[in-house]
Amino acid sequence: MAKPLSLDLHERIVEAVDADGGIRTVAARFGVSPRAVSNIHKRWR
Repeated sequence: MAKPLSLDLHERIVEAVDADGGIRTVAARFGVSPRAVSNIHKRWR
């Protein structure tokens, strides 16, 4: 089972989505799935 993502990474992902607006771009940058980025962004906003 994969380790949970750190809170710091969550914050950086949310900031990147807000700045760039691209879920797939942010997912590729941080090495996570687009669904993970989408879920994190929804929960943190």
